[in-house]
Amino acid sequence: MIDNGRAPSAERIIPGLQVLQVGDLVPEGPEVGWTVRALEPDHLLLLDTHGPMKGVDWAQRRDSSWLFLLTDIDAEHTRLVERSRTTLTMNHATLVGKLLATRLSTLLVLAPGDFVMARRQMLGIRRRAERDWYRPA
Repeated sequence: MIDNGRAPSAERIIPGLQVLQVGDLVPEGPEVGWTVRALEPDHLLLLDTHGPMKGVDWAQRRDSSWLFLLTDIDAEHTRLVERSRTTLTMNHATLVGKLLATRLSTLLVLAPGDFVMARRQMLGIRRRAERDWYRPA
């Protein structure tokens, strides 16, 4: 599953989704998602996931963390930092798993896709944040 199964991101804040707590599951797709490990409203969200990747036979296991950190720069500016870390355990019974068995090959093949998705995500967040910030009261 790539890029949230092509489901579009929300274009506005949905009040019913603003009640996250440590231990909650943030769905990534059917039967798969991220667990909230740390949460400081308006500052930090840390998610992680451990286990098989649904629909991916070439990886036996994914261990990942995903951090979103907001830092105030001044009264009108905030910096958003996103950091993700992933370790994949490959399924050597598959051709793709064998080809991606080295750290370098995984980096060369998977990192560009992660970069494209993260950049698209950040540009969407920026567009929505600036659109709402510039909207007259």
